[in-house]
Amino acid sequence: MVKSIHLTADDIRDFHRYAIKTYGGIEGETSSDLIEYVAERPYQIVFGVDKYPTIFDKAAYYLKSFADNQYFTDGNKRTGVLCAITLLDVNGFELTLSPMQLYDYAILIANKKITSIKEIASYLEANVNFLTE
Repeated sequence: MVKSIHLTADDIRDFHRYAIKTYGGIEGETSSDLIEYVAERPYQIVFGVDKYPTIFDKAAYYLKSFADNQYFTDGNKRTGVLCAITLLDVNGFELTLSPMQLYDYAILIANKKITSIKEIASYLEANVNFLTE
């Protein structure tokens, strides 16, 4: 198993603050415990099996989770987009989509047009370049 660089709850909160400062909206969390949970869930092992085995599954989880839920008062989809882009980037993948294209995809997720983590992960994987040192 390849060890990936994790996002922390503090990272996610930083992304949220950045999204609100850059694009507008209201800062605030619906529950601080939820952000801790969301940060750790992609790395969950269930009965010895990684629930989200690839970096694309993990990025897809963040994108879907924030598109589907209101963990923050405002800026959830924007936060999910920043989480997905950053997680891929720090693990060696450059998204070939613009942030706005990924945001539009997040709207499809929020509107329940796309519901599968695997489908989202496949979409992300099809739209990245592997970064070389």
